[in-house]
Amino acid sequence: MSAVLEGEWLRIAVTDTGVGIPGDKLVAVFEPFEQVGEIATTLEGTGLGLPLTKKLVELQGGSISIRSVPGEGTECSFTMPIAVGVDPAPGETGRTEAAIAQEEGAPDLTGPAEERPPFEPEPLSTPSEVQAGSGTTLLLVDDESINHQVLDNYLFMQPFTLVKAYSAGEALHMLDQYKVSLVLLDVMLPDGNGYDICRSIRKRFSASELPVIMLTARNRLSDLLEGFDAGANDYLTKPLAKNELLARINVQLQLSQLTHSLERLVQERTADLERTHLRLQQSMREAAQATAELQVVEERNRIAGDIHDIVGHTLTTSVIQLEADQTVADEKRREGI
Repeated sequence: MSAVLEGEWLRIAVTDTGVGIPGDKLVAVFEPFEQVGEIATTLEGTGLGLPLTKKLVELQGGSISIRSVPGEGTECSFTMPIAVGVDPAPGETGRTEAAIAQEEGAPDLTGPAEERPPFEPEPLSTPSEVQAGSGTTLLLVDDESINHQVLDNYLFMQPFTLVKAYSAGEALHMLDQYKVSLVLLDVMLPDGNGYDICRSIRKRFSASELPVIMLTARNRLSDLLEGFDAGANDYLTKPLAKNELLARINVQLQLSQLTHSLERLVQERTADLERTHLRLQQSMREAAQATAELQVVEERNRIAGDIHDIVGHTLTTSVIQLEADQTVADEKRREGI
């Protein structure tokens, strides 16, 4: 980074030694949501940095330009007017960031990569101090630390525990570690995009089990539809408004709780119906058994009646025959006398 006085203007230039940008793509870098070059598919961000910078510079009356050589690097420079009546201190003209850093004892981040101090990554996320320990846990997935701080401030004094992930892999890992009630998911992440993460979440949790609110600076209808197609419950565009964010979080949590209550009620009613059905089946079996026993008794009575009729008829016939024989025998005896 360097700063040079040009008459009444200060030109500030930022140079890198990256992959560069093709010449036919240089104009597009100032268009909102545009990311160009081969690195665009893996680059963090949403493509709003340069458009916003251009607008801010032009509001100050300055101009911004960019030049790049593919394979060598890119330089972006802009001009700003010098404040009237303020003279630069002696020797300040043309001071670079490296010189200022050296004077102030700060590490020089402008030299070659091999000479820069090693980058210290942020530690893995731990539960935020935002009402830690409460029953409702929110998972924030965003690669920007400033956005984590914004959510910390917004959720301060709210009945939530906020856990944070900086990447897609870390987010999916945290879903195994914590009982998360709602996910606040940024669309642009260094190791993937929020749409794919949302699809992965939906393979494990339904929309009512784990609501997902997408957070992004993109507000085009196609982005909104893609978020809902991926399984998101809601969609918020950055910058976030605190009251709207809290309202949508509470609405999604209430809908989730209502759905769980309805599902639990349906399960209880289903269990009651199953128990009633089992009792009815048992009663039907008992009735069938009683009917079968009654039929056996009736059959026994019928058989007994048949036996009685047959035996009675046989006995009656035998008695009549005996009486007839007795009468004949009596007559023969009298005649013999």
